[in-house]
Order: sequence, then structure tokens, then C-alpha cells
Amino acid sequence: MTYHYLDLEHLCAIAVKAAKRAGEYIASQSFKDNEVQHKSAGSSFASSVFTEVDMQSQKIILDILVPTCELYHIGMLAEESAEETDRLDKELFWAIDPLDGSLPFIQGTSGFAVSIALVTSQGNAVLGVVYDPLLSTTYHAIKGKGAYRNNRPFTSSSIDPSVSFLTWHTDRSLLKSPAFKEWKAILSKIAIDLGYLGLRIHTSSGAVMHAIAVVESPNTIYFKPPKKMNGGGSIWDFAATSIIGKEAGVIVCNFQRKSLELNDPQTQYMNKQGVIYCRENKVVDRLLSL
Repeated sequence: MTYHYLDLEHLCAIAVKAAKRAGEYIASQSFKDNEVQHKSAGSSFASSVFTEVDMQSQKIILDILVPTCELYHIGMLAEESAEETDRLDKELFWAIDPLDGSLPFIQGTSGFAVSIALVTSQGNAVLGVVYDPLLSTTYHAIKGKGAYRNNRPFTSSSIDPSVSFLTWHTDRSLLKSPAFKEWKAILSKIAIDLGYLGLRIHTSSGAVMHAIAVVESPNTIYFKPPKKMNGGGSIWDFAATSIIGKEAGVIVCNFQRKSLELNDPQTQYMNKQGVIYCRENKVVDRLLSL
């Protein structure tokens, strides 16, 4: 079956319904003493923790999306499932993160979200939905149709770099890495060379809300450098924000400045290619050159 934009409008509405319903449940469980469990995933602490809320959120989403799999012959890739199923055998598959940012959720801080995307077998997201449970904010995009915040066309503010800082969003796991000081020095140099007042660092969110921060704010960059170990986020961490970002005018690429590969048959992890979100070409160019 070849997908059509009419189908995508319908499927996006279903994904929005699923994300909001799961997000409302998550909001009702926020700031409670949720039991922390551990799984074998990635190489960071944040990627290995989850709660029963993650599992229940996924169930809510699957109850709504599974019927579309039969109707539209769509595959499924969900973070908390025991195993991935048929993402390589279908023209389209759902990529679901039922609670991205489990660590900030557990710690009772902001920075977590629900993320749902529809991805082609070629590894390109064609629709994406993100729901912020704390702010009751929905972001969605369909390829070629623009990005939306709470059903209104998305627009970002414009800030003069000469009177602003460059903000670097990064995962907490990088703070403990020997490479952190090197990256900080590189970005501080980029900020000064390009006329910013300096560098600010934000580390409290999960991957989805880090990427949304770039969508919301100019003079902001989020990236995960390539590394040898499995990790660097997974397909479901970036699928929805990749299309939302692109439709909102954000540069979304890997460290070869190519589109993110969201259906690598060898791995669900992104560590081999790395991930970059940024609105300013000059910042990305300088980062990759250094």
C-alpha cells in the first residue's frame, strides 16, 4: 500500500488522541512516589530506568494505535515492548516512546513527554506527535504540511545573536563523560566566535523535550555525538521531533549532515550516526568543522 496525505491527516489525528490520553494519565501520576525498575538498554542510567507509568502509558497508546496496524498494514516499534516487531517488513511503522524522560519524571522535574511518529521503511518520519503532560501542550507535524503547537501553525521567536547566549541542551550522561569538557570548550569557542554573549547549558530534560526546546527557541543546539557503545538514543527518541523540527525550520541531521536514519536494519540505536538539532546553519557548520 502506498500512503497518501489524506491517510496521514487521519492517522495524525489518531496519534494526537493517543498521545494526549497517555499524557493526561502521566500528568495524574506526576510527583508521586513511583517505584523505579531497571532494564537492559543503552549505556546510560537514564536509558535503563522506567516505572509502571511507562508501561501503562504504552498500553493506553497501543489500545488506540493497534487497530490502525491492521487497517493500514502498519508495523510497530514501541520502547517498552519485549521485542520490536515487523518495522523492517512494512511500508510504515509506528515509533512510540510512551514516556520519554523517565529520569526527570522519577525525580519530579519537568522535561518528560509522550512521543509518537509514523516512519517509512526508508527511515523517514512522515508524521510526528509530541505531548508535554505538564503544560498540556501538543506539537504535531505532517511531512510537507508544517508544524503545529496546540493546532496552531508553529512560529518561533527571532533573537539577535549579538544580544543572546547560545544555549546547549545535552543529556546528563554526557556530564560524566571525559568528553564533556572538550565539547564545552568547543561550543564556548563557537559562541564567542559567532557573536553570542557566551554559552549556557541545559541538562534536565529527556531527548524529546531537548529537541522541542530547539524548535521553540533560536540560538539553541541539542546534539548527541557518535560513540562506539550502543546508545545515543533510539529511533523512538527522535522520530517524532525529527519531522516536527524539519517542518518548523530546524536543521535535523546526523554528524555527516545527512538526514537521520530512523530504520537501520542493524540497530535501533543512534550512536553510530549521532544526532544534531539546531536552527542556525552557521552553528552546525562550525560544530562539524571542529
